[in-house]
Amino acid sequence: MEFIESVFIEKPKEFVAEMYHKIRYTQEYNQTLIDVKSIEGTIGETNSVSELFFSHAPTEGQRERVIERTFPETFIFEMENEIAMTKTSVLFIGLDSRRTELKMKTEYAGMGGFLSFGMKGQKKFIRKQIQDSLHRVKAICEAVYN
Repeated sequence: MEFIESVFIEKPKEFVAEMYHKIRYTQEYNQTLIDVKSIEGTIGETNSVSELFFSHAPTEGQRERVIERTFPETFIFEMENEIAMTKTSVLFIGLDSRRTELKMKTEYAGMGGFLSFGMKGQKKFIRKQIQDSLHRVKAICEAVYN
C-alpha cells in the first residue's frame, strides 16, 4: 500500500528541511510535540545510514533507519514498530526562493495490528496520520521563521 501527500509551505526549502530534521531527530522538539521519552542514536552526515530508536513509553517504541539524507532535497527512512513497517521518502521541492512543497511518499510493507480495521478504514487512518504530520511541520515552520 502506498500513499503520497504534500503540503505547500511559504518558506525557503533550506529552512523547511532544517526544521524537518529538528522535528524528527531532536529530543528537544519531540518531547514537546509528541511526547517522545527518548531518542537514541543520531542522524549522520549527508547520505549516511543511521539507526535511531524512539521510545514513547516503557513498552512502546519504534526503530528508524535513515537510508539517505541529501540536505535539503531528500530524507528516506524505514520505520518499524509493533504495528507496521514503512519506507518513507520526504522531498523538499523549492517552488521559488520563498515557497516549498513538502511531499511525503509512504509505502507500507507490513500491517500487523492494522488488519483488524478493514481496508477502507485502514487507508483513511493512515492518510490522516500522514496529513497530520505534514500540517504539523507546516505550522511549526510558519510559526518559528523570522
